[in-house]
Amino acid sequence: MSSLTLKSPAKLNLYLNVLRKRADGYHDIETLFERIDLADRVTLTKIPSGIRLTSNCKDIPLDASNLAYQAAQKMLQKRRKGSGVHIHLHKRIPIAAGLGGGSSNAATVLLGLNRLFHLRLSQKVLLAIGRTLGSDVPFFLLKTPFAIGKRRGDRVTPVSGPLKLIHLIVNNRVKVYTTEVYQQANFTLTRRRQGVKIFQHFVERGDVTGLIDNCYNALEAPAARAHPTILKVKKRLKALGLKGVTLSGSGPTFYGFAKSLSQAKGIRKILSKSRWNVFICRTY
Repeated sequence: MSSLTLKSPAKLNLYLNVLRKRADGYHDIETLFERIDLADRVTLTKIPSGIRLTSNCKDIPLDASNLAYQAAQKMLQKRRKGSGVHIHLHKRIPIAAGLGGGSSNAATVLLGLNRLFHLRLSQKVLLAIGRTLGSDVPFFLLKTPFAIGKRRGDRVTPVSGPLKLIHLIVNNRVKVYTTEVYQQANFTLTRRRQGVKIFQHFVERGDVTGLIDNCYNALEAPAARAHPTILKVKKRLKALGLKGVTLSGSGPTFYGFAKSLSQAKGIRKILSKSRWNVFICRTY
């Protein structure tokens, strides 16, 4: 096998609470991840040496600052023989959108190169590598629809349940970077005591109503302070009848829960005249 093409899915945060600032400058969080079928496509091809990164997207770096490139560097270090890889990222997930696209690409490269080069690295080893790349990377290594994330979000535990959710997600094309959102935050004011455990129960019991009624993201208020225009998206989605409208990650993407595919398609049609990115997606 000289080439491999894999899906690289996005994620939503159905719950995200920031607990405290850590000594290393990061924050401890609790979150419930949901993997969705909005996905990039990653093609890995063996080449004689080095790393070559290409993409259909002009807005991402194609050098060592890209997480996918960094993931390849770490995997090639595991090979004794000289070898290289050409990575092509066919991007569909919006960039700097709170959907984890860059982290997902990195995880997909780790998983793909483990197969392509027959490295036989265990999941434990891959998770350890993933944590060095980014807080969301370990979630995408688990290949699970739902998981709880703790510490920086990088300590992940799969959650099993029957839920198959339909979402409409909307991104107003503003790029929001996590660092600027945390700079706007005062988490002593936004902390909630509910905790992620109840969200685990919602998933395990298939309690869609409980999930919709309690979705929460502590980063929503600081993200809105940094980029007030994102609240127009939330207001519009709620006015169109979408339930549980919440920010994902550090934004600016909002998601809501659709009662049916036809409802989601109807709202997407109404929003088609806007300049926003609008996607219908499902639990994956």
